[in-house]
Amino acid sequence: MAASSQSSLVGVDYFFYQDQEKPKPQPTNVMLLEQIVELRKEMKESQEKHRLETDLLVEELRLCRQEIKDLQIDLRNDFGQRMTAVSDNITARMHNLSHKPVVDKMQPVLNAKTEAMVRVNSSGVSENHTKIDKPNFRLDAFGHTFGSLIHRYKHSDFLSTYFLFLLSMKLCYIMLGPATSITDFHRQFPPVKAAMAAPTDWVAFNAASTRISQYASQLAETVEAAAGIPTDIEVVQAELKRVEEQSINAMLLQLLQGLGSELKEMRQEMQQLKNDIREQQQKIKKELKDEIREQQQNTKRELKNDISGQMQKTRKDLQIEIDQTEKNLKWKMGSETAETKAEVAKMRNCIQTMTRDMQQSMGDMRSEMREVMKQLEERKTTNDDQPRRLGNSASQIRYASDSGENMACPFS
Repeated sequence: MAASSQSSLVGVDYFFYQDQEKPKPQPTNVMLLEQIVELRKEMKESQEKHRLETDLLVEELRLCRQEIKDLQIDLRNDFGQRMTAVSDNITARMHNLSHKPVVDKMQPVLNAKTEAMVRVNSSGVSENHTKIDKPNFRLDAFGHTFGSLIHRYKHSDFLSTYFLFLLSMKLCYIMLGPATSITDFHRQFPPVKAAMAAPTDWVAFNAASTRISQYASQLAETVEAAAGIPTDIEVVQAELKRVEEQSINAMLLQLLQGLGSELKEMRQEMQQLKNDIREQQQKIKKELKDEIREQQQNTKRELKNDISGQMQKTRKDLQIEIDQTEKNLKWKMGSETAETKAEVAKMRNCIQTMTRDMQQSMGDMRSEMREVMKQLEERKTTNDDQPRRLGNSASQIRYASDSGENMACPFS
């Protein structure tokens, strides 16, 4: 009986204390989730802000590129204008070469020398020389030809005039150089005059004779070379025209070389400018990337620090609330302990009383059942004609007695 009462008390204690579990801190978790949502919202706002700043930086980079393109267009236009100016300058210089008369300090001297050298009469006699018998060269026609050429081309460019002057001097020296008189011969060959002044100096005379033979051979070579010089006016004009074209071509070549060097310098400047622009663009891109990366890292670091700080703060608040809840529960349980003990004792007494009453009633029922069984057995011997009904009654009574014996207190 004591064991049954103890087991019943244990069950009561279990069912009583099962309803007194600690409450879960659900509101604090909800607050933590709300704070995390707010932090995520702040993170999105900061990312949007950084995206706007990045768009502004990209727009500034686009404006810089547009300015660079405008600068390149201005440079191309300037280069085209300079090329046009150079072309106009070349055209003007060519026009001046073909039309503008050349006024040079040497022009009067050249005119005087050429006129003095070609002043030949119609009989082929020079002013200070006797008549020259050279039928192969026709000195009269030759002199008139070069005189007309000099007067015709004296207002041409300096190169053509200088070439004509040299050609005239060479031909006139070839034509008029070998004199026929002794005076002219002595004037042109001073060693012969010195040798004749001292006829007893045979060594000097032999040397002079050797030099005369050398001069004669040189003169013969010069005459042979002069024989190939053209005397036709058309050929000379064609030669002069060719020389003039060559001079113009040489000048144009010089101008083109200067223009080529200038173009090369401009290309180098353009290449240097492109390299500078490319370096500046790369530098700007690198600075933008570094700045954006640094801002993102700073933002992530700040958000991480904020989240960790909020988490620490939330944990502290949760711990404080849990401690306070435990204190309240302990205080509440301590205040209700006396009342609970009294109620438990009362319930124990009630259960014990009920158990005794039930056991007493069960004992009474068993004794009554035994008496009924005895009566039934006695009736069985007397009433043999009703075995079936009595058997059924006996089985029913036996089942009832068995069930009564197995009945027990639910708290035992």
